[in-house]
Amino acid sequence: MIQGRRQFTDEFKREAVALLASSGRPLTQIAGELGIAPSMLLNRRRRSPGFAARTIGCAWSATF
Repeated sequence: MIQGRRQFTDEFKREAVALLASSGRPLTQIAGELGIAPSMLLNRRRRSPGFAARTIGCAWSATF
């Protein structure tokens, strides 16, 4: 049987990004605990409000 794409609420997405920001644990560990792909959590973090502001001044952000 073919399954469709899973849908996640905006609240779940916000809380996942907040957990990543506050826990200090690796992204892959949190993604595994939540049952989502690490790339999904990475993309959500990049799209979160304020992410660009947090990266300004980082050494790697100037190279991209």
